[in-house]
Amino acid sequence: MTTPSSSPRRLRTAQAAAVTLAVLAAGSTSAAAASAYQPAAISTKALLAKVHRAYLHLPAVELSVIPGRSSIRTPRKFVLILRSGVVVAEEFSRSGPHGTTLVARRGHPTYARPAGAKCWHRLPLSDPQTLADVGIPFPYTRERIKALQPRRTPSGWKVLTDNRAEFWFIAVQRRPPAESSKGYRNRFITYTIDVKSHRLTSYYVQQPSRRPARKWLHATLRVTVLTTAPQLPTPAPRC
Repeated sequence: MTTPSSSPRRLRTAQAAAVTLAVLAAGSTSAAAASAYQPAAISTKALLAKVHRAYLHLPAVELSVIPGRSSIRTPRKFVLILRSGVVVAEEFSRSGPHGTTLVARRGHPTYARPAGAKCWHRLPLSDPQTLADVGIPFPYTRERIKALQPRRTPSGWKVLTDNRAEFWFIAVQRRPPAESSKGYRNRFITYTIDVKSHRLTSYYVQQPSRRPARKWLHATLRVTVLTTAPQLPTPAPRC
């Protein structure tokens, strides 16, 4: 949240993000039939609590970019290892000549191995690739988010959020946007939630920029429950 002591630049950034969030919500509402997309009779806090409980006894979750529904075609995915609903380890992988693998475990830093590298290097906490949500109950985030009220759909709910966790840029592009260095780190993420299971079915990530909203970088990630927890890479040898 913006405080009275925030700089004018940060205040303008927060105000712009709030306005954009409202515009996106208005657009998505008008795009659906009114009878099928009404405000849900549940608060965002209560709904996310139900989502969290739906993952209490599941071992792992995969978030994979859906081909053809992203600004860039390179395959990308996150694998989250859960224990009692908490993310205890995470891997991100992107294939191709500019590919990379990131891995983090609770209580340890994030390590990175670019494609072709023979060793892993430790990322400083300030690196925007740091998988900062390790150790946090799923699907919550370490960064405070701004969220609109859930919208009811025929199959469940959609929740539009403004999430400032920096690592989300890796879902939509290969390197941090220039705006990151100026404190503009917003990612607009829409959570789609199943009505019966209360599990997530997808994330829709948008990276705001100065270009028109219809040309923003974006990616839709399918959320899949894994029946067994996969073995994540061990960051060894280290550089």
